[in-house]
Amino acid sequence: MSFEMVHLDRTSSEPLHQQLYRQIREELESGSFDSSTSRVPSSRALATTLGISRPTVNQAFSKLLAEGYLQTRKRSGIFVADHLPATFLKAATPATTVRTEHSPRVARRVTRMTDSRSSRQLDVGIGGPPSVTFVAGLPAVDEFPIAVWERLREQVLAQKGAHLLRYASSRGEIELRKAIAAYLCDFRGANCNPEQIIVHCRGRDAAGDAGVRARVNQ
Repeated sequence: MSFEMVHLDRTSSEPLHQQLYRQIREELESGSFDSSTSRVPSSRALATTLGISRPTVNQAFSKLLAEGYLQTRKRSGIFVADHLPATFLKAATPATTVRTEHSPRVARRVTRMTDSRSSRQLDVGIGGPPSVTFVAGLPAVDEFPIAVWERLREQVLAQKGAHLLRYASSRGEIELRKAIAAYLCDFRGANCNPEQIIVHCRGRDAAGDAGVRARVNQ
């Protein structure tokens, strides 16, 4: 690429290496070069052309290399990067498409489906006739066993009390560690107690399933 556009002002308060860096970057962002002119002159040749010291050129090149505007190729020299950082900062203009609106359609056999548990038809939720909805995020809250939930909540609170409102042990829930210790003693022949067990939560695997892992300290 040509560096004829570089004009350094030695009377400016801006350092020469900063002027060189800024002007090269502006030239690169303008895209006024092609693949045949993407090779950058050596620091020695550019320093001679511009009449400045080689360290000044190297300082400007180092900053451009660090920011991804230039790249080095072994035994070939310095070249303009294949993909300039500025291209990733510009949002592409989305293609304009005409959306066709369609009225909601529900199959006739679906509209005839009823909830056999309560003999009531379910609301489809789109202004159509009553039927079954498959929209995500709309659970059948009317089917939730509130009475059973409240009874179990009272039982657990009566047993655990305010302990449930505190942070759990970093080693894992004690009841779970007791169950693991009992299993290891009864079925694996291990001699351990709950205090030797640490329960770790692990991330999701390739199938998207989460789980826990227990470790026994000797």
